[in-house]
Amino acid sequence: MLTACAVEAEDCMTNCIVLLTYMDTKYDKIVEFLLNNWFVAVFVLICVILIAIPQIRDGLKMLYDMLRIIFKRIRNNDVYVYEREGEKATMVRILKSKKCDVIKIDTTSHDLGIQSEYAWLKTYYPKFKHPIQYLSSIQTEQGEKMFDMFPISNGKISKEIYFDISSFFEEPLACLMEENEYITHKIKELYRLKE
Repeated sequence: MLTACAVEAEDCMTNCIVLLTYMDTKYDKIVEFLLNNWFVAVFVLICVILIAIPQIRDGLKMLYDMLRIIFKRIRNNDVYVYEREGEKATMVRILKSKKCDVIKIDTTSHDLGIQSEYAWLKTYYPKFKHPIQYLSSIQTEQGEKMFDMFPISNGKISKEIYFDISSFFEEPLACLMEENEYITHKIKELYRLKE
């Protein structure tokens, strides 16, 4: 009798396994349908991607903002503020390399801008000599940018510092002409406007 029960239980188990093998779940039917109809599968995949893009974009933006905050704390030494008599010049180092630095100056006063250049050089390169200064203009996609260029050196180490002075540099003729030519040009311009 015990053997008859064991055989019957074994037969029952075999039948259950066979039934489970042939029983498809909803997911199995969906997967089988998508495998047989690839154009529907591609459409569903595109829809899922489109639905996920905002979440992915938001996640990447959050990650970018977090990294920017971390690296901004590290790179805070790239911002230099020079103040004089209530006026302020903000200087941001936008490029630092072995051969040159590029610093963007934001101020409205020409005198303050020039003084801030020398203060920046004294702060960041105190032992370097800068015997000469050049004025140059570079055409960019945003228009013409004016630069004060200082070649600096300390023994065998030399470097060029470019200050973007476009925010306060208004009259290129003032630096390129002799003083009398500049005044003559300005007077002619003033009288031409009155006629």
